Amino acid sequence: MWLNSGMFRPLSVYIGARYTRARRRNQFVSFISMLSLLGLTLGVAVLIVVISVMNGFEAEIRDRTLSAIPHLTVTQSTGLDAESIQQLKHSLSADPDVIGMAPYVDGKAMLSVPGLVRGVQVTGVDPAEEAAVADLHYHMVSGSLDALRGGDFSVVIGGVTANHLGLALGDGLSLTLPQIAVTPLGLFPRVKQFTVVGVFDVGAEVDSSTIFIHIEDAAKLYQTGGKVDGLRVKLRDLFDAPGVRQRWTERLGNDYSIGDWSQSQGGLFQAIAMEKRVMGLLLMIVVVVAAFNIVSIVVMMVADKRAAIAVLRTMGMRARSVVAIFITQGSLIGLLGVTVGTLIGVLVALNVSEIVAGLESLFSQQLFDPTVFQIVHMPSLVRVSDVLWISGASLALSILAALYPAWKASSIEAAEVLRYE
Repeated sequence: MWLNSGMFRPLSVYIGARYTRARRRNQFVSFISMLSLLGLTLGVAVLIVVISVMNGFEAEIRDRTLSAIPHLTVTQSTGLDAESIQQLKHSLSADPDVIGMAPYVDGKAMLSVPGLVRGVQVTGVDPAEEAAVADLHYHMVSGSLDALRGGDFSVVIGGVTANHLGLALGDGLSLTLPQIAVTPLGLFPRVKQFTVVGVFDVGAEVDSSTIFIHIEDAAKLYQTGGKVDGLRVKLRDLFDAPGVRQRWTERLGNDYSIGDWSQSQGGLFQAIAMEKRVMGLLLMIVVVVAAFNIVSIVVMMVADKRAAIAVLRTMGMRARSVVAIFITQGSLIGLLGVTVGTLIGVLVALNVSEIVAGLESLFSQQLFDPTVFQIVHMPSLVRVSDVLWISGASLALSILAALYPAWKASSIEAAEVLRYE
């Protein structure tokens, strides 16, 4: 059934739109409608902002962490000599995903100064090649990675470690290995003295857990016989690491062990992802409550329009057309709230850093204390996929909320209603 009003439109959609924008005789219905619209708008906007901020923190932590660790590592249990390293480099360099490789030696040790001890991951690197796989040199706060020289037994440590142990450039420290040295006087732990030549600060866990020494010193320290553990590899796209790892595992066979950053740092990013899902679920409850306020709106509208529905039914309107009227009304309210909320949420998320900086300046308070937090600004990353699922889910909830009262409207008996009107 169609109505000509300047253009052809389905009658049920036309009536539903008229009901949506009509001035309410019942002020309470108008209040509930406005409350539902504001709740839906606020819920969608807040959800987009919070998810974008969490995306920003995740990206910030990932970028900082991967500035000191490789995207992939390729190791061999028996170690690799110079010739094997060159052959492996030649083989892997044919992969278009690879943009840098560097040899390394890994190990565990206890870092100590008088009265203080700290367990660390020791990574032996070649400063001349390390820049190809990590951006550590950009995060040096004092000294330089290039100051590492074979035979000097020098070390570059993280800022957290330096603060904890009270170390600065030129200070000495002891490195105790989890190995025993056999001497004529008995069994003793292997200990070596090192000199601090650099301090880095990437603002991530590696600041407290990892130190870097020259690869030649690491080979001597861990008695590798001049061999290295393997290669540190940097890819064009860090998100390709799991796929490249699987491809190389099939290609290189069981002789090599290949790991990627999603495995070594998987626990951290899985925790962030879980926190984001839980936060999204909690905030989605706000949207659900606002969306289901539409039930109240449509129920009251059905009660208000009983006589009009009865007249339409006697004129031949089908039950499904009556359902469509009130689904249209609920959908339009939801669409308006979701659209406004999405626009506000995206605008705030894109400018959240500036907004927070302005509030900090206005109230002379710093949100993130630099002595406590490693990230002292509010990062934000708006992803189209997140905006789409938030908007789509909110709109779907609005439509679902209108289904029950719309179905009840279609079951109104026209004769009974008109008898008492």
